[in-house]
Amino acid sequence: MMNIRDLFIGGHEKRGVPRKRGRAPSQTYIIRRVVALLSVMAMCGFTLPLANAAKPAPTPLTCSISPDNVSISVGDTITLTGTVEGGKGNKSYAWNTGGDPLNPTSSTVNVTYNSSGSFNVLLRVEDNKGTSADCSTTVQADPIVDPGPGPGPSPTASAN
Repeated sequence: MMNIRDLFIGGHEKRGVPRKRGRAPSQTYIIRRVVALLSVMAMCGFTLPLANAAKPAPTPLTCSISPDNVSISVGDTITLTGTVEGGKGNKSYAWNTGGDPLNPTSSTVNVTYNSSGSFNVLLRVEDNKGTSADCSTTVQADPIVDPGPGPGPSPTASAN
């Protein structure tokens, strides 16, 4: 059985007998000592990181837009939420809601459409490494329908 002390003074040599001066240890001797030391470290639960260990592939940057309602009436406000997955670090958001481009730093925007129509909403997300992702959705703003004057008074029956 080899102990830690034997790893450094050479367990196969006789104790107390110095190694001959001027003679360098052989490569085989050094390799055996390193292997023995690593074996003892492994038995004690130590691990060494591998220098060229493969790193997991980065998760690609993706986004999606979730409106709180896909169809609204003209003049109503809709909340759009951008959901981002992957990428590195902080994200920046650039919204285009079908009118003037918005550039909030938030993943959520509130938009009011003052005319009817179908509006394409675009979101570009960029991480702090310069990677970007684009996503889109469509919002329908319906005109307000005037219900008209109504049915009027109901006729009454008279008894004669």
